[in-house]
Amino acid sequence: MKQEEIREKMTILIDKLLSNTLSEQEDDKVLDEISRISPYRYWSDLIFWTNDYVDEIDGNLKLKHDEFFDEVFNGSKLNEEQKKQKIKELLAHLITNDFSGLPIQSSMAVSAEIDRLSPDKNWWAILYSNTGVLNPEFMDREGDFNYELFVEKLFD
Repeated sequence: MKQEEIREKMTILIDKLLSNTLSEQEDDKVLDEISRISPYRYWSDLIFWTNDYVDEIDGNLKLKHDEFFDEVFNGSKLNEEQKKQKIKELLAHLITNDFSGLPIQSSMAVSAEIDRLSPDKNWWAILYSNTGVLNPEFMDREGDFNYELFVEKLFD
């Protein structure tokens, strides 16, 4: 499929998805089809994990087509600093068990996203000590979790 054909097909499918009129089964089919044709495997992150590529107009979500497809076709890759920042944000939601403000509100989805972004796939074992509590290595003197220290450990 040529780039313009992919863009046209993805536009139709994403507009359907954002219309919020599909059943769960239809949603799944549309998501699968977009994933099948998209040259960028993390296309959904651009829509569901940022507000950079979608506008809300009169209560409806509208794709910012030019910006979105520029990222999709130019192989958008988060640089290391962006990954670190995203991991810190997601960890804050995961540790506090507060998923408000996230498009997907489950610890499993957040963990999967951290797993995708982290260079160390063993991040969960690093985060928690043998006792199942947050690893004291990453706690500051006040007893707060030091996200920066943890993320630096992942990227060492």
